[in-house]
Amino acid sequence: MRKTNTREYITQALFELLDKKDIKNITVCELVTRAGISRATFYRNYLDLYQVIDDQLAEIAQDMTNRAMFTSDDIRGNTLQIFRLLLNYKRPLQILIRRGMGDRIYRALYQTTVEHIEQLNAMNNRYQPHFFAGAACGLLTAWIRNEFQESPEEMLELFWGCLKGYVSL
Repeated sequence: MRKTNTREYITQALFELLDKKDIKNITVCELVTRAGISRATFYRNYLDLYQVIDDQLAEIAQDMTNRAMFTSDDIRGNTLQIFRLLLNYKRPLQILIRRGMGDRIYRALYQTTVEHIEQLNAMNNRYQPHFFAGAACGLLTAWIRNEFQESPEEMLELFWGCLKGYVSL
């Protein structure tokens, strides 16, 4: 079994378990049984169950960086890409929100969002990227909490409407 596959099996198994119960009620023994691996294999890849979650969220943040390189040329298009990208991760994101782990999502997306905003060079002080990243991450987690009821295109318009008057775009 390749390491990538092993990590995928572990992640999939953990989210299947999280879909049914809180993380505090999931044991490594239960997880490895579901994933079809040994405890030693789990611990060769992860320190604990939370690292599995954090690695999945880091993958989402990296995906955001890879797919939506922010330039002032197409800010709207890049923003729409991010909303569409999050739909690819709908199930794990909804599970984490339902299990009270929205703060982990927020932390994972925050720094990536700050970096994207800084790339725009549209801010007039060093705190503005953090201000807008907080707002953007809040909007994203609210969308997840609301079970992605709006389309990515609708979210883009809501997001754009929130920016009007604060940033010249």
